[in-house]
Parts: sequence; C-alpha cells; structure tokens
Amino acid sequence: ELFGLRAPRGMRIARHFAETMSAVGQHAAERVANYVRDRVEAERIEVGPTRTVFLNAMVRGDTSGKRLRIEVIQHPSRTELVVRDVTPQPIEPGLTEAERWQKAGLSPTGEQLNLQTLH
Repeated sequence: ELFGLRAPRGMRIARHFAETMSAVGQHAAERVANYVRDRVEAERIEVGPTRTVFLNAMVRGDTSGKRLRIEVIQHPSRTELVVRDVTPQPIEPGLTEAERWQKAGLSPTGEQLNLQTLH
C-alpha cells in the first residue's frame, strides 16, 4: 500500500520515504492511471503524453482525511506510480494569526523572516 492506495498487482515498492512512496512495474501507464482513477477521488486530474497527475486526491473509503498527489509516469521500460502525502498540517489551537505566520517562518505579508531575529 502507498498511503492507503493499493498498488496494482505486479508492481513493487521502489522507494519509501516519510511523505513519498513509489512503486514500479511493467503495466502500461494508461492501465495504471485507470486503476488509480477507479480508486480515488481527485480535485483535478492532469493528463499528459507520459504522465497523469491526480491532485489533492483521497482514496475512496478512507476516512483518515489524508490528501495525496499521485503521479503515473511512463518511463521507456517501466511505469512508475508515485504517491505523495500532501495532507496539510493541522492548525495548532490557541495561536493568533500572527503567531501562525511566525511559526511558519513568514511575516503576515508572506515574506520570509530573518531567523536570527526570531531567537
């Protein structure tokens, strides 16, 4: 499983990091993209000649609220399925808007803060 999405049969996990996982296999990219399309609800799907991207997707039946960016990439000799957990971090209760900006390292106008002045 890649963050709750089962990889198609015959694909193997190639990489596993805290927020990104990938699987590779010999399936046609179009078949893998259709497999994913049947199993997720995506805010938007971008289809290109060698890549299909599912943006802000949720696995059907998953109640965790996890948001995913799913890419199906056609390489010359294989297809890669890349799944990234893009779930936003929960807002820490009790912080003012200015404190939330500062915690993110930004000013309320979106400019990066000088880290030396924060300490």
